[in-house]
Amino acid sequence: MPSAKSGSSAAYHPSWGLVIANGYDDEGSSTDTIIRTTDGKTFSELPAFPDSLRHTCLQILDETRLFLSGHGYNPERFAAYIFSRSDKYEKLTNKKQN
Repeated sequence: MPSAKSGSSAAYHPSWGLVIANGYDDEGSSTDTIIRTTDGKTFSELPAFPDSLRHTCLQILDETRLFLSGHGYNPERFAAYIFSRSDKYEKLTNKKQN
């Protein structure tokens, strides 16, 4: 792994390998990096969240999409995104039901 991480969210899918999102480095500073590996030896970095999110959740939806959600240090700043292999994030909106 490029650097030590703790408090990260992670998910595995055969087509993505192991994907590890955000967390904290070995000095306790938060990170916005998202990395993946298919062999545990070689790592690549995906584009970081568009928002500086913490307390993230990561789910691999299928061969081409990831679901990423979280909030900043304020839980009212919740945001959720779909990331596609085309290196694009789509922000999901909160549509309240009446």
